[in-house]
Amino acid sequence: MELADDVFFGPSCVFTNVIATTKVGEITLEEFMRGTQTTIDRLSASGRKVYYVSENPELKIHAKYCLERPYRDAHEQCGLQKSDVMARQEVYLSALGQLKNARLIESIDAFCPTDQCVLYDDDALLYADDDHLSVRGSGFLFENVIRPILIPGIDQDRK
Repeated sequence: MELADDVFFGPSCVFTNVIATTKVGEITLEEFMRGTQTTIDRLSASGRKVYYVSENPELKIHAKYCLERPYRDAHEQCGLQKSDVMARQEVYLSALGQLKNARLIESIDAFCPTDQCVLYDDDALLYADDDHLSVRGSGFLFENVIRPILIPGIDQDRK
């Protein structure tokens, strides 16, 4: 039985990120959340702490259009406003707030520390396509969201 889409097992904790909008494949959000809660309950019953990492902001276009190339500037729609992200994920985030036996870790503030979201880290694009993170983006998520949870008090200037 598959418990979740992406699960990271640590020595005494589990990080999971399962994507949800109003529809996931052929199931409703309610069915998805019921399945997610069942997964969390099973993992929690194993004696591990469960952390649920929320979905990162989604781009409006494919990430390849955010890269400048000879004879092509980066697309003007590569900018992403936090208010747009919050509106897009409103139903999803509200549903996540109902989860029990898991600590919700919201990733939006790391990607959108101001009204404008961060798409690059030291000139490297954080996205592989319109909603999946690149290797650099995954590292950004780990350093800015997950590592501070794993190692409280970590010096953020290490980056």
